[in-house]
Parts: sequence; C-alpha cells; structure tokens
Amino acid sequence: MKLLNIALKDLSRISRSPFGIGMALVVPLLITGLIYFAFGGISSGGGSLAPARVVVVNLDQPPAGSPFAAGPLLEQVLVGTQMASLMQVTTSPSEGAARLAVENKQADMAVVIPANFTQVALNGSSKASLLVYFDPVLQVQPKILEAILRDTLDGFSGTGIAIATLLEGWKQLGLPDGESQIPLVERLYVEWIRNSQAPEGSAIGSAFVLQKPAAPQTADSNPLLAQTMAGMMIFFVFYSGAVVAMNILQEDEQGTLARLFSTPTAKGQILLGKLVSVLLVMVIQTILLLLLSSLFFGIHWGSPLSLVLADLGTIAIAGGLGLFLMSLIRSSRQSGPILGGVLTLTAMLGGLFTVSLPSIPKAFQVANLFTPQGWALRAWKLSLSGASPVDLLVPFAVMLVSGLILFAVGLFRFKRRYA
Repeated sequence: MKLLNIALKDLSRISRSPFGIGMALVVPLLITGLIYFAFGGISSGGGSLAPARVVVVNLDQPPAGSPFAAGPLLEQVLVGTQMASLMQVTTSPSEGAARLAVENKQADMAVVIPANFTQVALNGSSKASLLVYFDPVLQVQPKILEAILRDTLDGFSGTGIAIATLLEGWKQLGLPDGESQIPLVERLYVEWIRNSQAPEGSAIGSAFVLQKPAAPQTADSNPLLAQTMAGMMIFFVFYSGAVVAMNILQEDEQGTLARLFSTPTAKGQILLGKLVSVLLVMVIQTILLLLLSSLFFGIHWGSPLSLVLADLGTIAIAGGLGLFLMSLIRSSRQSGPILGGVLTLTAMLGGLFTVSLPSIPKAFQVANLFTPQGWALRAWKLSLSGASPVDLLVPFAVMLVSGLILFAVGLFRFKRRYA
C-alpha cells in the first residue's frame, strides 16, 4: 500500500507540471497535426490524396475517315469514371491557357496532346511529344498520371504493330488487298480501349490496374499520418520515461528523498514506488495519445490485443531505458546530454523521424533494430498494418525482456547509491 501511495503522490506532482503535460501530450499531437493540415486535412473516410485537377488540351488531327483517333481516346481515358477518384479533368482550347491555369494554381497538371498524335500511333514512323506540365510541388500525382499515360500509349502502339504485322502476313501469304483490313484492325483496337474503361477495377491497357487496397492497412486512416503519429508517440514516451525517472535525482538534491528514507518505510520500497510512477505516467500518456489521435485524425491503431502488446512493450522498454540512463548520472544538471543527446540520437537511428519516408534503405531498417525505439516502431507498424497479435509476439518479447533488464540494472544502481 505504501508503494502505491508513493507512486500516486509522484503522479499527482507530475500532473501539475504544464511543461510536462505539454511535452507528453501537446507536442506529439501538434507535430502530427501540422502534417495533417499540410496534406490538406485528410479525413478518415477519404483517400490518401485529393483528386488532382488536370487540364487536357487535345490538338490531335486524325486522318479523315479513320475510325481510330488516338487523341479523343486518350481524353476519354482521363475523363473516364474509373479515374474520378484520382483526377478531376477539364478541357482547354490551347496550350497557353492550360499552362496559365497551372501557374495560377487553378489546375495541378496539364496534358497537351500533339496534332500528329494519331498518325504516330498508327505508323510509328515519326515521333510525337505528349506534354505534361505540372506544379513542381506535387510529388505523387504526376507519377500516377505518367503511369496512366504510359500504359495507354502502350495500347495505342499496339495498333501500329498489329497493322504492320497484318500487312506483312498478307504479303507473305500472297493474298491481295491486305490494306482493306486496316479499318477493321483499327476498329477492334478502338473497342478494346473503350472497353478498358468499364467499371469495377478494369485495366487500362494491360499493366495499370486500379483496385482498392487489400487488408485493413490503417483502414480508416492515412498511413502517412498514422506512422508519423506512432513515431512521435514513441519518441515522447521515451522522453517521459527519462524525465520522470530524473525526479529521483531532483528529490535527492532538494532533500525530500532523504526525509523519505528517514521514515520506517524501506528504501527499496520507496525507490520502487517512484519507479512505478514512471510506468503509470507512460500508461496514461499512451492511452491519452491513442484516444486523442483516433478522435482528431481518425487513426485506426489495429486490433485491441495487438495494440495492447505494442503499448505494453513500448512502456516496458521506455521505462527501463529511462531509469537506466538516469542511474548513470550524479545530478539533474547532467541530464541535458542524456535527454537531448542520447534519446534524440537513438530515436534517429531507430527511424522515428524517417518513419513516413518511402524507400528507406534496407540496411537502415536493419540498423533500427539495434535501438530500443526501433523495436517499438516495428511493433506499432505491425499493429497499424492490421497484423495479428501472434505477429507482435517477437517485438513484444524483445521489448519486455530488454525493459526488465534495464529496469533491474537501474534499480540496482539507485539502491546501491542510496544504501
């Protein structure tokens, strides 16, 4: 009972610190909120990107009487209902007007179809430049548009290849009037391209397929936002663990710890009560961060049991590391390099600040696992991806065992110091 009373007393004192509450709750939510609004206030029910505004300028001049007109077909692909979630397409009569719309932020991208587009698609004997003009700030949408254009152009190229193959085959067979079949081949390709615009996940051409994400990967939230919030939560939970453990040094300097040791309560029980307060602070901190991030940003943290395993493992290793680090220093004045240096460096090596960046080198991902924060991040990523509790057993076990070892070493050092 005395142990719990000591822990609750410390918890009450910590809760009255505006700076501590700000660092534990406000700052991680604020950083995540800035990213949330920087990406347009992505809601939980929407996609991860707002539809891009695309202006199409069709200057194509198909040969008279040809059933195949590549320019209008490309325009149809971009305007098709299958693309509605990716882009909002309008048309413009001239290239200059389309460029001006992008420069004035009235559009995100412009596609200019050249006058000889159909001729090149049919015979391939010359070249045509399909101009894509876009705001350089955009990173993802231009790549999506490029993939759509390339795949559609591959389909157009098949028209010329099929015609050339047909004529060569008729010539080798000695059959007359092979050119009379060209309109039929063109017509078949037109029908194929138009059929590719059918709903329910049909393909555009043969390679580019639009489909909904499989599995509940952060089902109701934006993965970028969720992983950023996970990284910030881990960083500040580790920070809180070290700061709360530092209270032992501060009480020693203020003389209150000596007065506690003069009571009939055993020193080990007093120290253990203060260490329990470290764990209580982090439990309350993570629960509040999980609830507030779900409320404000719509983040779905995974199944309840997976979430519990990730949370308890993080608390165990963060509390153990904080206690161990504070046991290495002699006064609170020496805590600056620990809080500002060691925790920040291990957080960087653990990948907390690069969690939302794509294409992280595999060597860096392996290096993450040499830090406590790296294991915590792995657990939260698994939970966010909808992994089962079984998949979290390894990172949970690593964090729990490491945390208990660090906790035991830190407690031993403090008990020896105040023996």
